[in-house]
Amino acid sequence: MKKDRELLRIVKGICSQAAAYLRAHPYCTLLVLWLLTRLTYLAAGLWARARWLENDTPYYTWSYGSPYRALNLWTVWDSGFYYATASHGFEYLPSAERHIELGHHLQHAALPLYPMLSRIGSVLAGDIVFAGVIISNLSLLLGVMLLYKLLTRDADAQLAIGCCILFLLSPFNFMLSAFLAEGLFFGLLIWALYLIRSSTLLASILPFAALLITKTISPMLMLSALPRFFKESISPFRAVARFLIFAAVAAMPLLIHCLFLKRLTGDPFIFLSLQATWGREFSLGAIYAAFVRAADEGPQRILEIAVFFTSVALFIYSLFAWKRRTGVSMPVEYIVVSVVLLIMPIFSGSFESYPRYSAPVFTLFVGLAAIRNPMRLAAAATISFLLSIAAMAVWSLGTRFLI
Repeated sequence: MKKDRELLRIVKGICSQAAAYLRAHPYCTLLVLWLLTRLTYLAAGLWARARWLENDTPYYTWSYGSPYRALNLWTVWDSGFYYATASHGFEYLPSAERHIELGHHLQHAALPLYPMLSRIGSVLAGDIVFAGVIISNLSLLLGVMLLYKLLTRDADAQLAIGCCILFLLSPFNFMLSAFLAEGLFFGLLIWALYLIRSSTLLASILPFAALLITKTISPMLMLSALPRFFKESISPFRAVARFLIFAAVAAMPLLIHCLFLKRLTGDPFIFLSLQATWGREFSLGAIYAAFVRAADEGPQRILEIAVFFTSVALFIYSLFAWKRRTGVSMPVEYIVVSVVLLIMPIFSGSFESYPRYSAPVFTLFVGLAAIRNPMRLAAAATISFLLSIAAMAVWSLGTRFLI
C-alpha cells in the first residue's frame, strides 16, 4: 500500500508539472499536439485500410483521387464533391467521368471557396488533394491557436488550454484534417468569433463572407453577430437594421455564386436542391423525420444518434461548468454558434454525417476542461483520443457507420 501511494503521488506530480508546462507554453503545446495527433490518425487510417481493404479501395469510393495512399486516405465520402469542383470547375462533367449515383451535378453540390483554394494551391503542391489537406490542417492549427487566444479573453488560461487540448483530441477532430471543407470552416468560424468579441464589426465581414461560400449552414451562424449590434445600438430597430445591412454585405460573394449557378444550370440554389433530392431538406418537422429515418436504417445510424445526444449533454454541462468557473454566463456568441451547429443539421431530416457537422463545436469540451483534478482530466483526454483513433480507422474504410 505504501508503494502504491508513492506511485500515485509521483503520477500526480507528473500531471501537475505537465499542466504547469502547458500553461507556460500554450502555442508550442498546441503545435506539438496537432502534429502528433495528425500523424497518429494517419497511421490508424493506413493500418485499417491495409488490414481490412483489398487494393486500398474503400467500400464507398470515388472514381478519382490522389495516387498517393497517405493522401487518398483523406478522400472518402463528400470529398468527391470538392474534388470534382476543384478538378473541373462548375461546368458539366463529361459523361465518362460522371458518378454512377449523382450524375452530372456532382460538382455543383459543393460551395466554391474550399475547392477553389485547393485548385489554386495545387499549382504549388502539385496535387489537388495534397493542397486541400494542407489547407484543412493549416486552418485547423491556426484556428485552434486563435481559439486559445479567444477563450483567454473570457476565461482563465487553464480552462482555455484544456478546452483546446481536448478539442484536438476529440473523437471526430480528424475530420477537420480531411479533404473536406470542415477544417477551413472551423478556422474561419473562430476568426469571425474572435473579431466579433475583440474588434470592430466591420472587420468581421470578411470571415463571415468567406464562411457563406464554404458551407451551407453558415447563414445561420451570422446570428452570432446580432448580440454585438444590440450592445452598440441605441434602439432594437436600429440594431436589426444595421445587422441586416451587415448580413447583406457579407452575402455578396454567395449572391454572385448563386447568379453564376443560375446562368449555368437554371437553378441558383442547386447545391440545396441536390440535398433535397438526397432526402435532406430543411423543415420544422424534419427532426421527427430524422428519428424515423434513423429507425428504418437501423445499426448504421446508431453511432450518429449517440453522438447527437452525447454532444447535447456535453454542451448543457459546459454551460453550467462555465458559469461555475468564471462566475458569468457563457458568451452568447458561443451559445448561438453551438446551438446552430448541434441542432440545425437534424432539421435536414437525417442524422447522416452528424459527427462531421458537430466536430467544430469547441464548447463541448469546456465542462471537461473545467475538471481541476489533473489525473481525471488526463483520463478524459486519453479516453477521448483512443476513441478518435478508433473512429479514424472506421471512417477511413468508407463504411456507412461513420460518414
